[in-house]
Amino acid sequence: MESYVVFLRGINVGGVKVLMKELAQLLSDGGFHSVRTVLATGNVLLESSLATAAEVQDRCDQLLAEKYGRPLETLVFASSQVLDLASDFPLSADGTEHRYLTLCAEDAEVLGEFLPADNSWQANGPYLYWLAPKGGTTDAPVSKALTKAARRHLVTTRNFNTIEKLAELIRQQ
Repeated sequence: MESYVVFLRGINVGGVKVLMKELAQLLSDGGFHSVRTVLATGNVLLESSLATAAEVQDRCDQLLAEKYGRPLETLVFASSQVLDLASDFPLSADGTEHRYLTLCAEDAEVLGEFLPADNSWQANGPYLYWLAPKGGTTDAPVSKALTKAARRHLVTTRNFNTIEKLAELIRQQ
């Protein structure tokens, strides 16, 4: 049995509200084990006998589509990947900024066409690390660019503190 982290792209999108208690029950009933939601932002720790993260993602997407009558996309990563992610944030934050991680279904470099030409972000495989001023996240150029990019690419963003919290819970399992 492998351990995975499921990230919903959105839990309150287009009139569909996904409640964490319902999500946990849906995934448990759908064949996953040790299902645990973390925070109320669409983060799930679970175990599965499926062979790959892609298979887990396909099954989660299928269950969500059946339940809500429309596609609700997820991104799934092995717990070991999330542990690696949480161990290092590659950009220097000076305490006046929030750290964010955008998870991508493809190489994050494809998002470069949308992003500002500055040092507020760094792509690494399917991960985009970025900084935003405290109190100004939604106004940050990277945030605005990612809103546009999300129309064409499967991405979801988490505050890096959430990634660290998920890693802490993985270590406790």
